[in-house]
Amino acid sequence: MKQETTSIQLPPPRGNEIRRSGGVGVWVVVLWVFAALAGGLAIGVFAGKYLSAHRTIVVKSPPAANATTTNPAASETNADIAAKLQAASAAINDGNWLESRSLYEEILQASPNHPVARATLPLIERHLASARAVVKIDTAPSGATVKLGSLGEKETPAVFEEVPFGVYNAEISHSGYEPIERKVTVSSPTVELTSIDLARSTGALRLSSVPEGVEFKLLRTDDVEELVQMGKTPATIEQLDAGEYQVHMALKGWPEYREKVKVDSNRKSSVSHIFSKGGLKITSDPSEAEVWLTTDASLPAKKLGVTPLNASELPVGRHRLELRYHDWPPIQRTVEVREGEAVALDFAWKRGALAFRSDPPGATVTMEDGPMLGDKSVTPFTAEFPEGEHTFTAKYPGLEPVTLSFDVKADQTREALFKFDYGTVSITSQPPGASVLSNGQPLGRTPYRQAVVRPGTQVYELTMDQHRSTTVSGEVKPGQSVNFEAQLDFDPVPKTRSDFVNSQGIKMVWIDQLHGWVGANEVTQKAFESVMHKNPSDFVGEQLPVQGVTWYEASRFCEQLTSSEQSSGRLPRGYRYTLPSDEMWSFFVGRTGLEKAVTSEGSRREGPEPVGSLPANEFGLFDVRGNVWEWCDDWYSLDIVSRSREAGASTNSNWVGTERKVLRGSSWNRSSGDSLDIGYRYAIRPSTTNYEVGFRVVLMPE
Repeated sequence: MKQETTSIQLPPPRGNEIRRSGGVGVWVVVLWVFAALAGGLAIGVFAGKYLSAHRTIVVKSPPAANATTTNPAASETNADIAAKLQAASAAINDGNWLESRSLYEEILQASPNHPVARATLPLIERHLASARAVVKIDTAPSGATVKLGSLGEKETPAVFEEVPFGVYNAEISHSGYEPIERKVTVSSPTVELTSIDLARSTGALRLSSVPEGVEFKLLRTDDVEELVQMGKTPATIEQLDAGEYQVHMALKGWPEYREKVKVDSNRKSSVSHIFSKGGLKITSDPSEAEVWLTTDASLPAKKLGVTPLNASELPVGRHRLELRYHDWPPIQRTVEVREGEAVALDFAWKRGALAFRSDPPGATVTMEDGPMLGDKSVTPFTAEFPEGEHTFTAKYPGLEPVTLSFDVKADQTREALFKFDYGTVSITSQPPGASVLSNGQPLGRTPYRQAVVRPGTQVYELTMDQHRSTTVSGEVKPGQSVNFEAQLDFDPVPKTRSDFVNSQGIKMVWIDQLHGWVGANEVTQKAFESVMHKNPSDFVGEQLPVQGVTWYEASRFCEQLTSSEQSSGRLPRGYRYTLPSDEMWSFFVGRTGLEKAVTSEGSRREGPEPVGSLPANEFGLFDVRGNVWEWCDDWYSLDIVSRSREAGASTNSNWVGTERKVLRGSSWNRSSGDSLDIGYRYAIRPSTTNYEVGFRVVLMPE
C-alpha cells in the first residue's frame, strides 16, 4: 500500500512568547509539548494524505466464519469525512480558523477517534487562543455608540484592537435613531463593518380641531425654533424626529392657539383644540350701519356686516365693537361673547333729517369732507344725520356749485334747497334735422331745447349733409330763455376733415397728414366701367378690383371723375382726383400686415377677391397690400431706389431711366420673396397691361 502524508501548516500564534526562567525543567516541558504536537501532526499528515488519495478508509474487522462483510454506511460516512477534511484544509489556507475548527469538530462527532481531527484541533484551539484581530465599525450617520461584547464602548467610526477571534454581539445606539444589534464573527486579522445605515427613531403627531379646516404651523423647539410643516386640520404628521414641538392653530376671527407637545419614538402624540363660539344680534337706528369687531386692541378691526346683523360664529371672550354709519360719529362698546349664547345689542344715534331739493333737480350733494350718501345723493332725496350743523355742496354739470350749511335737529326734518343760476336755450333750423354742437360736442338735432344752460355767451354750430354749416350765438341770463333760428343753405360739396362717398360709390377717407382724401378701396370694375364705359379685367365681377388697366387709363379715369364731380358741384374747390404719389402710398399703407392682405403667401389663390374682403388698416383703408398692384404717379428713379433702400427693400437700378412707372402693394398672385415686402417698388412701362395691376384714387389739392 502506498502511503501519503498531509502537511498542515499553522501560522504561529501572536503575542504568546514563553519567558525564560533559566531552569532546565521549563525547557524540558516545552520540548515535550512540541514533540507531542509533532507526533500528532505526523499521524494527521499521514491520515490526511491517505484519505485525500483514496477517499475511503478500510477498516479491518475480525473475520467472520467463511465470509467478509462490507458496510456501505461506513463508506458513505468516510466519504463525508473526506469532504469535510478538504473543506477544513481550505478554510485553514483561507485563514478562516473558526470554520476549520467547526469542521474538525463535526468530524470528531462522526468519528471520535479520527487521527487527523484529534491531532489538528488542539493546534487550532491554541492558535485561536492567541490570535488577535482589528475590528472597524462605522455608521451613517457617524457618532453612534458601539458596544462590542465585553470589550467596551466606542463612538463611530470605532476601531477595536487586539480582539480575540470569536463571535461577538455588537450593540449600536445613536440619539434619534433606532438601536441595532449585530453578530460579529472575528476570524481574520481585520474585520470591517462599514456604512451601517441607521434608521431614524421617529414618532407621529395627530392634529385636530373643531371646526375642521383650521390652519396650523408645527415648530421644532429643541434647540433653535424651526418650522417643520404647515397645513390644515385634521392632519397626521408621520416620521417626526423625537423631541419637543410647538403647535400654532389659527382660525379667522379667533385668537391664535398655541400648545407644546413632546413626540416620542414609535408613539403617536396628539393636539386637539375646540374654537368655542358664541353670537351677537345687533340692531341699530338707523339701520345699515357697518359693524366692526376686533378681539385684540392692537389689531385692526374687521368688518362683520351691516345692521341688522346676526353674527353667530364669533370666538368666546371680550371684543371691541364699533358701529359706523356714513360720516357720523361712530358708536364704540366692549362686549362679552359667551359660548352657546346670542347676545342682543341695540344701538341708536340722535338724529334728524334733511330733505334735499335743487333747481334744476338732479344735483349731486356731498358733505363738506367728501361724498357720504352714495347712490342716494342726487336731488330730490331725504337723508338722516346726527344732530349738529353740517355743510353740503351741490353740483350740477356745467353750472357753478352751491355750498350751504344746515342745522340738524333731533327728530325733525328740514328742507335743504340749492338754487343754481341757469337759463334755457331753444334752437330751430330750416331745414330741420340739423346736428347741434357746442364746443365740438354733439347735443342733438333741431328742433332742440337745452333746459339748463350756464349763464354767459353761448355759441352753437349747426351742420347737415350737403348743406353749409352755420353758427348761432347769444347771451344767456339766469332765469331767462333764449330762442335761436338758423337757415342752412344747400351745398353738395364734401366738407374737409370728413369722410364722404362720391358719385361712383367710392368712399373717400380724410387723412389729416395728407390734407386730403384717399379711396377706402381699390377702384372696382363697376366704378371704372361707369366712368370709362369699358372693362379690361380678366377676372370679372362688379366688386372685384379692375385689372389689366394701363397707367394712362388710370390717369384718364381720375381726370374724367374730377370733371364729372366738378360739373355736378360735388367737388371741393381746388381739389382733383389723381393717382397717389409714392410718398403718399408709403404713408397711408400704415401698419398693414400680410394678415390683412389678399396674397398667395399661405395658400395659392386663383384670382383677386372683392374689395374690402379683409379688415381695414388704422386709417380705414382696405387691401392696401395685396389683391392688385396699385399704380403710383411716380417714375422709377434714383429717388425711388434711395427710398427703397432706406426701407430695407430690394431695388433694381436697371429700371432707372427706362420710363417705368412705380407699382406698390403686391398682388393676389404673389406668395413669397421681395414682392411681398411693404417697402418694395415694382415698375413697368405705363402702357403695359397685366391681370395683377389695378389702382386706387386720391383726392388732393391741386
